[in-house]
Amino acid sequence: MKTTITKANINDLRKDLQDALKLVEAKWDGFNVEVGFMKYNADSCEVKLEIAKKDSSGLVMDRFAQAFKHYAYRYDLEPDDLGKTFRNTRGTDYRLTGINTRCSKYPICATKLSDGREYKLPRDFAKTATRL
Repeated sequence: MKTTITKANINDLRKDLQDALKLVEAKWDGFNVEVGFMKYNADSCEVKLEIAKKDSSGLVMDRFAQAFKHYAYRYDLEPDDLGKTFRNTRGTDYRLTGINTRCSKYPICATKLSDGREYKLPRDFAKTATRL
């Protein structure tokens, strides 16, 4: 039994919560349910839940994806590029997942296809990358 919340066990708590939310996500077909930001001290923990609808292709339409549809032209992209695969100059493939308009240096959100990790890419990514 755990008596306090620590940095060491907060990741275990996140994993347990995400596993429990998979049941909720299964009931809410067409939605993605994720554990977001967690703020904690020794006695309590605040957890942000993020629930976002998936489009017909299965892409999660969170606030970053919605911003991509609206602001893509500002980054030399097309709104239809959301979910498309690009290859950077180093040969790494990314799937575009959104735009964070609050980030000026690395506003483009993408998932690296080789490992599934989320990355922030520079604003001139579209100028140097190749569409696949």
